Amino acid sequence: MSRSALLATLTTLGAATVGFADVLGSNVFTISSGTGMRFPDVAYNSVNGEHLVVWADYNSGSLGVFGRRVSQNGSVNGSAFRISDVVQSDALYPAVAYNADNNEYLVTFDTASTVHGQRINAATGSLLSGNFSIGTTQGIRSGVAWNSTDSNYFVTYYAPGGSTDVYGRRVSNGGGVIGAEINVSSDANFSGYPTVAYSSAANEFLVTWDHEPSPNFGNIRGQRINASTGAKIGGGFNIATVGTESRSSIAYDSLNNRWLIQYNTIASGFSFDQYARFVNADGSLNPTGPILIAHSSAFEGETLLGTDIAYVPGHDGRFFSAFQLETTMFAGMGGQETFASGQPVASQINLGSGPYGVMSLSGDTNLNRFLTVFEGLNGSSHTIYGRLFQSEPVPADQIAQFTLNSDAQNWTLQTWRSGTNSFGTAQWDNASGSPAAGSIKSTGSGATNNQDHNTREGSYLTRPVSLAGYGNIMLRYDVKATLDAPPDSSATGSGNLLEGSPEDKLVIYYSTQGDDGPWTLAEVLTGSSLPGDWTRRTLNLSGIDSLINEDDFALRFAWQFNTAVDTGWIDNVLLSGTLLSPGDTDLDGDVDLSDLGNLASSYGAIGLATWPQGDFDNDGDVDLNDLSSLASNYGNGEAQAFADFQSLTVPEPTLGKMVTIGLFVRVASFRRLIEGRNR
Repeated sequence: MSRSALLATLTTLGAATVGFADVLGSNVFTISSGTGMRFPDVAYNSVNGEHLVVWADYNSGSLGVFGRRVSQNGSVNGSAFRISDVVQSDALYPAVAYNADNNEYLVTFDTASTVHGQRINAATGSLLSGNFSIGTTQGIRSGVAWNSTDSNYFVTYYAPGGSTDVYGRRVSNGGGVIGAEINVSSDANFSGYPTVAYSSAANEFLVTWDHEPSPNFGNIRGQRINASTGAKIGGGFNIATVGTESRSSIAYDSLNNRWLIQYNTIASGFSFDQYARFVNADGSLNPTGPILIAHSSAFEGETLLGTDIAYVPGHDGRFFSAFQLETTMFAGMGGQETFASGQPVASQINLGSGPYGVMSLSGDTNLNRFLTVFEGLNGSSHTIYGRLFQSEPVPADQIAQFTLNSDAQNWTLQTWRSGTNSFGTAQWDNASGSPAAGSIKSTGSGATNNQDHNTREGSYLTRPVSLAGYGNIMLRYDVKATLDAPPDSSATGSGNLLEGSPEDKLVIYYSTQGDDGPWTLAEVLTGSSLPGDWTRRTLNLSGIDSLINEDDFALRFAWQFNTAVDTGWIDNVLLSGTLLSPGDTDLDGDVDLSDLGNLASSYGAIGLATWPQGDFDNDGDVDLNDLSSLASNYGNGEAQAFADFQSLTVPEPTLGKMVTIGLFVRVASFRRLIEGRNR
């Protein structure tokens, strides 16, 4: 499968997203160590529940391609073994695909003459027959995908000299070539670095590649291939044409029968970014346009063989992508999980820090997890590493989570001071997180500490989050602090004391009128309640009626410090709640006479009504619209809701209201009559 594993779109940095999964284990793990391990690829074996990782070894006595089996949990199975024959002393750039019918792999690789292949028993790792020649053209940088309908493979590669076109050839599951080699790109300009993926619904392959119609202008093109005959389906087509695109990878979504093509691009004012484009089964581009995957001032890409992508059908379809991530504070591997729609599941994550390079991905369709393999420098030696990422279903009660792994995710960071003393600081910090790197770090300044005073300065961390559709709100967050006790209790400066006293503290506020406040106190942490190690805290906001179904909710963390040593960190902020059902005023999971009574007692209220009083449309009053919403979910039926409402002791409605209520009852009865006749 080579660069043909399947994709995940990367988050738009700063988007408010919910997150439900993370890397497994505390560290990357070693798959094979040595002095010259390069260019890994990986495929997943769904029968035995394991992966095969392949790579080129520059220091095995002669160049060669090797492999090793890796379990679903990241442990290696058996020793590394040689795949290319000894006579293929120049074997490089391997690619691998899995054949579920035969429970075997096909590994392809470059040689001095052309692309070769080797079949491998997926259960044992033993070679099946020997190396065999696939192409007639001197091809390099192969990709391979398996056709589950006809049980054969399509291998693609490009010729580095002459016409520099992309070629392809079918290979049987017995290791023989099928038909003649075909020119996939058929273009006078440079075409290279192909990748391929298979559509089970359409029984066709999609090949994509780098195309340079003019010097210093690159884009991504594609061509569909009939998997049964090897013939082209229509002509080649453009996928991305801005002029700075390169190194595509393909994801096939088996649930929605479409591909997602990811590629490097260079946006104005930025270094490498990741974008993607959906391609439908008929070869048309999805009208949603390019999807922004990773776009920040960081380097997010890979210039040699490109990033890679993987897909699993679990949880309604998930994609995952891995890429090099380099910022001023971090160098390593980045990753992102997305929904089948291309929207991010959570914020960008750090798969590992270090001098890491070329990567590949496979999707474990049994456990809905992903394995990223990549090369890295261990001293002066190239080593093959791996990291697992587990996809999880979206819990119904999660509203928003801010993992802060890659940036501050649109939290507004402000600093404050007392009087004319120095301000505190607040910034996203890559050096500390719980457990992954990334958190918001705040510090004091202690500008007058030598004068034996409490200086009082700090920060505000503010974020609006809509709670529309939720009640029983809970806040969870990770916190730690390093604090130096202030010299005495006297206060200096003319600024405010945070919540009435000068000591170091963290204060949590909320607002129901957006991020400009006014602010309501929710919690104050001082002294021993501010832990020196990462601690998970829970703040129960479920008893606050004004937060139910509140669209203008905002959250604020406020630090107060007194010395330059004082530092506090916040990470993994999570808001959760109960999904609301219109009419359920007491949030007990049903709509009954008790709820109707709550609405009835507030019926006619204008301006400041809340959900528990019956304001289900969040317009501040309790009226017929709210009564209708309750009636539609009433356990004893809609008509009975109106009848029960009239029987309750309520503030005297006007004659017009009584007439309208009666009309609601008659309309409800008439609607049931019509629905009954149409069944």
